[in-house]
Amino acid sequence: MPAGWQLWVPEADSTTDALAVGPATGASAVPDTAAVPPPRKGGLFGRRRSNAESEAEELRAWIARTQGMDAARVADLVRQVEAEAAALREKASAEASEEAEGILKDARETAKGILDDARRTAKETERVRKEADRHRKDVFDAERRLAELQAQIVNADETAMLQEAGIYAYRHALHDAIAYRSRLDTLQNEIKALARAGRAVQAATDWTVNGSKREGQKMVRDFSKLMLRAYNAEADYAVRSMRPHRLSSLVDRLYKSRETIAKLGATMHIRITDEYHYARVRELELTADFLQKKEEE
Repeated sequence: MPAGWQLWVPEADSTTDALAVGPATGASAVPDTAAVPPPRKGGLFGRRRSNAESEAEELRAWIARTQGMDAARVADLVRQVEAEAAALREKASAEASEEAEGILKDARETAKGILDDARRTAKETERVRKEADRHRKDVFDAERRLAELQAQIVNADETAMLQEAGIYAYRHALHDAIAYRSRLDTLQNEIKALARAGRAVQAATDWTVNGSKREGQKMVRDFSKLMLRAYNAEADYAVRSMRPHRLSSLVDRLYKSRETIAKLGATMHIRITDEYHYARVRELELTADFLQKKEEE
């Protein structure tokens, strides 16, 4: 051995303990399957140096293996954390979706209730509007009828005053009583023709009885005849009881009879036609003119 050199051989136990420590993480970080390589005993000088280098390589390989196994466990832990995070996200998403569905359901029910209320309000408003329109029409008809009656009263008063003074206002200016009689005969033939042609009464055409249209038409026809008979009875009475100064009141009475028939036959839309009614009114006027002309002659 050269002068100044010392021979040092480490004891087996101390070397093993020193090597067993491994990396800075401590013994707990080394898995059981990674055994620490045992130290080698060699000769002196160069041979010992070569063995030390080989042993260092083995230690480096062992450290690499233990660190790789720690990385795998870390990767497993990361995957576990990611899986738990994904599960939490899925649970939160499901809870949020359920809550959103509940809110949407409540909103739909609320909107449906509001829509139903709006529809009921619209129907009620429409009903009130129609009722108001009907009342306005009734008021308008009443005012119009009142104006007509007032005009008739004025005309009747004027006619009475003229008759008291010996003046009669003829509705149809003819030369003599014979001409009035001839015109009356022609008009009465026209009235009969209107009745035979079915132009005296208007009525419903789609009326049915027990699902039978024929039975319905028969019923409407019978009621129409009955109504026309009542109207003609009133008109004939007016002709028979005619006096020149009573013309206005008799015409008004015939008009009221026509209105009554229209109300009674409203279900079947039965009414005296305007054409037939005006013909009967002209008959009353000609009768009054005829009587006045006959009295003058």
